[in-house]
Amino acid sequence: MAMLDFPHKKRLVRFNKDVKTSTKSDFEKFNETVGEIRILLNKLSSSNFELILKKLLHDFDYTPSLLYELTKIIFVKSTTETHYLEYYVKLCIDLFKRFNDADNPEMNFRKLLLTRCEKQFNKMLEQEQSDRKERHLSIEQV
Repeated sequence: MAMLDFPHKKRLVRFNKDVKTSTKSDFEKFNETVGEIRILLNKLSSSNFELILKKLLHDFDYTPSLLYELTKIIFVKSTTETHYLEYYVKLCIDLFKRFNDADNPEMNFRKLLLTRCEKQFNKMLEQEQSDRKERHLSIEQV
């Protein structure tokens, strides 16, 4: 997960006239963009879904790294914020259409999301198998 800048650190740099703040590193720009995407997704509701969708699709210059972060954020939000699941599904459908590069799996939202789901499934499966082994061993010891 991308690290986000802390607002108080930005404030200190902004008011220090001896430090040149006109150039930001690529890392800082990336973190700022990820933060903007998070803010947009936090504002998602039925009344502003179309506006947020439009901003997500057109206001950002997506790179493979940024699309990967967007996928992670949407996956986490859709699995934890079930009240908004309908909107995340609609959002995913539009992202499937927008980022559907068959030649480049890093720019294919569907493949990125599927990979994320597979990783989570395998992680939960391994945990369940581990728990079963522990229960089986505890039963045998009794």
